[in-house]
Amino acid sequence: MGLCGSQYEKFRRYHCQWQWWWGYQIGAHGRYGKYRRLFGGGGGGLYTFYSIVLVLCICMLYVNSTAHFFYILVQFNHGTEPEVSISYDEEGNCYAYSTYDIPAGSPLRISYTGGDNSNPSYLFARYGFLEETSPGTFCKILVNYPSPELVNMGYDPTKMLFYKDTGVVSEEVWDVLLYQLLEKASKDNPDMEEVQQALYSAHMNGDYTTKQAIHEQYYPQTAAALLQHVNDFLQTLDDFSRKSAQRDPNKHPRLPLIRKHNDFVKQTFLKVRSQLQ
Repeated sequence: MGLCGSQYEKFRRYHCQWQWWWGYQIGAHGRYGKYRRLFGGGGGGLYTFYSIVLVLCICMLYVNSTAHFFYILVQFNHGTEPEVSISYDEEGNCYAYSTYDIPAGSPLRISYTGGDNSNPSYLFARYGFLEETSPGTFCKILVNYPSPELVNMGYDPTKMLFYKDTGVVSEEVWDVLLYQLLEKASKDNPDMEEVQQALYSAHMNGDYTTKQAIHEQYYPQTAAALLQHVNDFLQTLDDFSRKSAQRDPNKHPRLPLIRKHNDFVKQTFLKVRSQLQ
């Protein structure tokens, strides 16, 4: 198994462009001195360094043709206010542009989330660091196979948020939760199916007045369900904390970071609970 024709052609274009870019930065400007020292400097050093990047890229294309992004752009750290934006043209060529006039000595960072800095759990799970400047976190309401209607109602982890400073719950959480409750109730009471459809139609048609009226009618049930979810998840976090306290951080070096992330989530959930009680 290897690269198909289209993958190889895309890879060949990356090879030419990024070989030129590293050659320009290291050769013409003498930047990235640590790489010059590490790989011997000069043409041989540059070639050796680039060969390593090349091997990483081939490996990722071999496993997953879309994963080249991380390895080719591995030198860019994440920033909530990035200095660099990344774009691709229709042929798959990659371009890096400065987002403003960058002063000398400044870091060059990109956004790993496409500019959405609302959910630190995504960055933690995928890249292994905690972005504490995030305004909120995913509400942790998980649906394995959401229906198209539920997605239309707002089921999206990037939008279903609890906000850490205020405990405010995003509109999408309320919409999705009420839709789920009405769907469950309709199995025992067919009249609830009409209410569910009315909520869905009002949401899709932008009829805020009707939608808000349905929310107000069933607010006690929705708030109770959300409070139960918050309490259950807080209990899960406490259970993990007790178990992790018995683990040796020297043998499990990621535990401190996991605990820090969980504490971020816990404090946010506690704020939400205080708003609901």
